[in-house]
Amino acid sequence: MMKIKKMRLFWSSRGKIISSSGMAPQLARISGGDVRNIDLRHLHNRFGWQAGGNVLCAGALYRTEAFITLPDEQRCGNKVGQTIHIEHTVPVVTLVEKPKTRKFQSSVDALIWLLGHSVTVAVRAGEGKSDSDCKRSNMVHAGQSRRTHVFEAEHEDEGLPFRRYDASKHSKIWDVVNQRSIDPDRFSFAEHRANMSKVLE
Repeated sequence: MMKIKKMRLFWSSRGKIISSSGMAPQLARISGGDVRNIDLRHLHNRFGWQAGGNVLCAGALYRTEAFITLPDEQRCGNKVGQTIHIEHTVPVVTLVEKPKTRKFQSSVDALIWLLGHSVTVAVRAGEGKSDSDCKRSNMVHAGQSRRTHVFEAEHEDEGLPFRRYDASKHSKIWDVVNQRSIDPDRFSFAEHRANMSKVLE
């Protein structure tokens, strides 16, 4: 049984706060077409998708096997002694462009869209390719360090966020909500949205 108690505790304690994030100034700007990289990162931190401080990727719905097997006391997201980090499966630089082409009805509408398309993975930092995960540039397919094809119509990766990764370069990725490994050729935004609905119940 995967250790998911902390994730469930995080979402049960923060769920209402996150659900009320529609009132956050960052989302007011996003819904008005003023989309900033730093705003998305601040919101992701609010959702528990950060390694630093005491958060330690607590809100991450997806985690590599190397991260999962790393004992809690060895997890450090700070720059000095860092052993874990949060990988933005849909890069922020890509995510920041998409809302500019949409017209949101409200800040809450923008929040729903953001939660449904912000996919992140808790990974173990390191250079190795066996028992620890590689840096981001080595986890992804060539040419996708800062981009993804997930929003490109008719591309084979359209709607499939985990196809950005090269499975031979990182440990297995787990969906900790459903406690099963990710199939990158099948896992879609629809499944991610279903997972968000579960943790926000």
